[in-house]
Parts: sequence; C-alpha cells; structure tokens
Amino acid sequence: MAKTCRVRVRPGVGGEQTLWAEQGQTLWDVLVDAGLLVPGDCGGQGFCGACVVQAEGRLSAPGEEEQELLAGRAGRLACHCRVLGDCRVTLPGVEARAARLPVAAACSPLRPLLRATPLHLQRGQAPDLRQQVGQALPGVRLAPPAGEWESLKAARQGEHVRGVLRRGELVALLTAPDRPLWGVALDVGSTTLFGELVDLESGASRAAASLDNPQRRFGADIVSRLTAALGSREAHRALTDELRAGVGTLLRELAAQAGGEAQDIHHLVVAGNPVMVHFLLGWEVEGLSRHPLALTHPQGVEVEAAALELPAHQRALVQVLPQVGGMVGADTVAGLLALGPQAPHRFLLVDIGTNGEIALRDGERWWACSAAAGPAFEGGSISRGMRARPGAVDRAWVRGEEIRFGVVGGGTPRGICGSGLVDLVAALLALGRLQPDGWLQAPSPGDGERRYVLWPGGPDEEVALTQGDIRQLQLAKGALRAGAELLLRRAGLRWEELAAVYLAGAFGNSLHVASAVAIGLLPPLSAHQVVAAGNTAARGARRVLLDAPAWGEALALAQRIEYVELALQSDFQEVFVASLNFPA
Repeated sequence: MAKTCRVRVRPGVGGEQTLWAEQGQTLWDVLVDAGLLVPGDCGGQGFCGACVVQAEGRLSAPGEEEQELLAGRAGRLACHCRVLGDCRVTLPGVEARAARLPVAAACSPLRPLLRATPLHLQRGQAPDLRQQVGQALPGVRLAPPAGEWESLKAARQGEHVRGVLRRGELVALLTAPDRPLWGVALDVGSTTLFGELVDLESGASRAAASLDNPQRRFGADIVSRLTAALGSREAHRALTDELRAGVGTLLRELAAQAGGEAQDIHHLVVAGNPVMVHFLLGWEVEGLSRHPLALTHPQGVEVEAAALELPAHQRALVQVLPQVGGMVGADTVAGLLALGPQAPHRFLLVDIGTNGEIALRDGERWWACSAAAGPAFEGGSISRGMRARPGAVDRAWVRGEEIRFGVVGGGTPRGICGSGLVDLVAALLALGRLQPDGWLQAPSPGDGERRYVLWPGGPDEEVALTQGDIRQLQLAKGALRAGAELLLRRAGLRWEELAAVYLAGAFGNSLHVASAVAIGLLPPLSAHQVVAAGNTAARGARRVLLDAPAWGEALALAQRIEYVELALQSDFQEVFVASLNFPA
C-alpha cells in the first residue's frame, strides 16, 4: 500500500487546512494539486529557486542543489522538498488563493443523501423501543439490521441514540454518542485504488489512502485482465474477488486512520473506467472485448455494500456513477462533476493514462472519446520505465548544455516515470539532440540501439532513454493528441477558442505544461488555459457524497455526452500520423 501522509498547511494569514500526499511527492505537487498558489517561475522544475516555504516534519533532507539555490535563505524549496511522512507547511504571502482547479465539492451546499437524527428514546424493552422509534419517525420505514435493535436495547442512555435516514427509510441506528457517520469517495483505477473518507455530517475530510490495484497479478494492462477473465469463469471470479478485497483493505485503512471502524462507513460513491466497474460489480465482460464495445449497464447503479461483500455497514449504499460509452466511463463523468458550475462553457478535459479519456464541452453540446495511449505515460513499455515511486526520475530540465533531473525520494535513480520521460524528451529536443521525427542523436552501444545515458551506474544499474522509448512516447502522445483534435473537428472548434484545457489524474497533475507543449502533446496555449486538475474522479465522487442532487446531475450528463469511436472516424489515421512527430 502506498503510504499516505498528512500535510497541514497554513497560509500567511487565515486558518489551517489538511492535505494528503503520497510518500515521495514533492511539496510543490501537493500544494499545486490542492489549488494553492506557490511562488516560482519554472513551474516546479527545480531551477528558479523561488518556491520558498517554511516546512517541518518528516521531509527529505535538503540536497546540494537545493542549498545552492536557497543561497542562505531560511526555509525549503517546495519543488525539491519531498514528503516522507506527516508534516506542516507555512506558505508565504498574505493569502492562499485557488491557482488551479476550483473544487466543486467544497463549494456545494452540504446536502448528503444520508443524515443522522436524534431519537430521544427512553430506555425500555425492545418492543417499546421499536414503538418509540416509530413514533419519533412517523412515516419512515424502519429497516436497520436486526443486530442494531439489540444494541439499542442494551444502550445505556437512549437519548444518545441517532437514526440514519436514507430516502424515507431508517437504515441504521447509532447507539453511541461518538459513533461517526462516514462516506467514502472511491476512485477505482486500473493501476491504483484511491479513497477519501468524509464526515457526512460536517463535510470534513477525515482520511485519504491509496493502494496498488491487486488485479495487477493478472497483468498491468486492461487487455491482459480481460483476456484472463474471458479464458475461464474461475479467473473472472478471481479478478472480481481481488478487486473487492483491495477495496475492502482500503476501507479498513481509511477507517483506522480516522480512529473508527469500516462499519462506520454508510455511503460509497464509486468512479472508475468501464472494465473496473464491471469487475467490481461482478458483471460479464465479454461485451468489452469486441468492437463496438457493449456496456452491461451504462446507467448509474445502486447496490448495498453487503451485496459486494465490502466491509462497510451492512446497509451502506454503494452508488456507481454512470458510464458514457466505449472506454469512457464513470471516472470521466465524475471528472466533469468535479469541475462543477464554475467550469467555463467551452473546455477540454483530458485524463492521461494507459487509456486516455477526453471530453469536450461547447455550451450545451458534449463529446467524449477514449484514446489507447499505451502504458508509456505510466512508465510501462519503457526500457527503464517505472511508476512514480522512490528511485524514479520524475522531472528533468536543461541547465546550460546539460540535462539535470530529480528523483522521487532523492538518491540514485533506478528508472524513469511518465513525467520524467516527457521532461527528458523535451530537454533533448531543446538541446537539438532529438529530431522532430523522433530520431535520437546519441551513440549506439553494442546492441545497436541508440540511447541517451542519464545515469551510468553499473552493468545492471544504467538508466538511459533509448530510441525505442522515444517511439513509445510518440505513439502515446500521438493517440491522445489525435483524439483531442478529432473532438475539436467534430465541434468545429480551434484550440485557441477553448477557455480551459483541464489535465486530470496523477500524471496530468505532475506533467509540466511547457514539456507537454514541447513534445506536441498540447499545442502552444496561453498559460491560463492549461489547468492541472488533479484527481477529478475522486473529487466528483466526493461531490455526490455531500450533495445528493449531484447524482441526478451525473445521470443526466452521461446521457447528453455523445461518444465518438475514434477507430470509425475516416480521418483518424491521417490525424494520428500527423500527431506522431515532435514540433519543429
């Protein structure tokens, strides 16, 4: 499980807020993901020396380069300082303002689907208590689990009892005065499972955690898992069991962090791509293995946690957000919900991953597509590729005639993750060592493949970027750029007419915009157009947790979006080939 760290942030004036970070993240990424202004001129690439913050706690030690850039100033550079555990940060300036994505959930009224109400009961026998509950809640169907009636009978002080109501039904009894009412916003990704624990009575975030999707033992990519599931019913069941077990582990971890139990979770809202949703719900996946893809049930789904064998309250409601079509799923719908009413009327949302999802809005018209980018952006299919874990080169920049780089967790590099790959290619282009057609001007070792050696190391420790790696990146960025171009063509729009391009997901948040433009993933855009949106899937799910009408909004939105199957577009191949080269 990826360790989750609590980062308490205090601006120059004002109150304190709590953020959550994965171990090894830079403070810059954590703060920018939360929409906080951080001083600096290089976009967090590590060379301007302006992002000075005051920080204490479990943080990486300042390295030689950071000390050189600080030049005796007190504090830490947010882009060099990495979170290793719980810590506290004070930002400079007079206020912290939203610099990136306005979080719709934070702006929504607190209208959760579930609410707890005091019952003011007198202690007595079970039948008397049932009658008292009925009198306290006229017209409400009484349907909590049977065992909770016994707990109510044994309660020492009936006046502390609260009933949990959901759509005119009593679904739980909270017989202790400090028993919480929690919900979880869950992002079920192919690579990572992420959850945020929310207090449904106050709207406050109580914990956040993530872990690797345990289905990875069947293959890192979706195609491998679908192939396994189609091969035998036993494998299909195992993939469902693995995913549910992973979600269960995540729920227990979240509850433990907040000092409670998984049974205190009464509501879950789930976002995920169509394949993950099918596995979680135990649906057949045959329709996802052929074109055109046939989703089992694209509309939103509501079940109780017990039906999915999840360790939440027995009657906890699980709402799975609706799908759109093809491989555009509930994570995209959740992302659009996260943008909320503050979003402009003309924007593009791009969730960059193995399967990139792209959504376009033009007033009341909506389009979406999925682009099979491959695993390069997540460090897959790269000779020394790895995920953004300790030892991964996650950023690079040019200084003079040299390429400098940063490593997650500091120390010796072990490989290159997606954001580091994009930065490295941008740096090679800037130095003229890489041609627009992708030809790498670097020596060829004995095996004949050209490579740029980033870290020599020993025989098995060399970290290098090969000609093949660059080709993989070209294919990935070409697919995403082509998908975006075709949606814009469908709408009759140009890039410059967009009010915003939102980059969603962990990779989109760590991507340096200048590097994305340099390799042609994005066209040259003004600085205010490109917005690092963070985990919009989880934010959208959180919005539904805290604002019940957002569920209906999600259902209506999914119906309005027109799904565009890229492979069926007559000009797809032409646009894709044109998107492969790097800008001259």
